[in-house]
This record gives sequence, C-alpha cells and structure tokens, in this order.
Amino acid sequence: MVSASSTKYRPRLIDPLLDELLAQLPAMLVPGPRTAGKTTTLARRAATVVRLDRQTGAAAFEADPDVALRGLPEPVLLDEWQRVPGVLGAVRRAVEATRIRIASTSRVRCAPSWSTRSGLAPAGSYA
Repeated sequence: MVSASSTKYRPRLIDPLLDELLAQLPAMLVPGPRTAGKTTTLARRAATVVRLDRQTGAAAFEADPDVALRGLPEPVLLDEWQRVPGVLGAVRRAVEATRIRIASTSRVRCAPSWSTRSGLAPAGSYA
C-alpha cells in the first residue's frame, strides 16, 4: 500500500496502524498539529490528493463537493478539509455509497462529539 517512489519518506510508528485502519474503515479523519507529517504520510497511501488549501483544488469542491468527489481514483486524500467544510457532508454521502475516502486535517481541534455528528470516525476509532 505504501509507494516505493518516495525515497525521502521516514517511516512512522503509525504506518502499520494506518494500513490496518484503511483496510477496515471507509473514511478516516486524521487531525494533528502543523508539520506533523499527516499529509506526507497519507499521500503515500492515496491514489488522489486534493489540496483544499489551494484555489485549484478547492474551487470544484466549493461549487459542488459531491460532483467533485465522483470519479476520483481511490483512495482520496482531502487535505485541509476545514477550508471547505461542506466537503464533510459529501464524504459522508460517498461513504454511504460504499466509496472509500480519506480525510486529513491540520490545525483543527475536534470536539469528542464531532465524530457522532458527522458520521466520520477519527483515526483509531471504529465508530
């Protein structure tokens, strides 16, 4: 599942757990501090990386996140999802349609009840 093309990647202790969770969960939210390596770690496992903090990545998702998700090679990494909050609803609907997605975030703290309201489980959860 991890690409051999990334020669500068430093293996992380969480790599085996992420591989296991990605095989079991339809979607995952990975919160954490800036520059912790969330995007780097998950991008190695994604077929598509959408950087929502860049206008080129965000434009289609701001217009219609459901349409923007359709047809993307999976798994999909939605980096900096908090820039386009409507994407979470689209991820939930995609999961309900049994399509696999990965959501990643930085600089965001989620309240414990967040996963219940959104229908998505933080990494390590089996909700």
